[in-house]
Amino acid sequence: MSPAQIKYAIIAVVVLALCGASAKVGYDLATGKAAREELLIEKAGDKAAERAAKAIAGIQTKVYPIRERIESTIRELPAMPVECNTPTSIATDINEARKP
Repeated sequence: MSPAQIKYAIIAVVVLALCGASAKVGYDLATGKAAREELLIEKAGDKAAERAAKAIAGIQTKVYPIRERIESTIRELPAMPVECNTPTSIATDINEARKP
């Protein structure tokens, strides 16, 4: 082998070693990035679940006062409003007319 061929062979080996090393480093970086992303996704999911639970708990406590106000309002309304105070015979006639 001539000295030029040996020189080119050494250069080729060094280039191949650098390519292999850079591929390995790139793979390691990609794997690390994926692991970090998965960890962040897991943390975000946990936080979202925690906040959703707090929000749901807050909604449930706010429903009861509204429900109590509605029930008290319904109890306060008269059984037969004045506008609907029609004689029973007229209501019966209307109901009979509606029957098919």
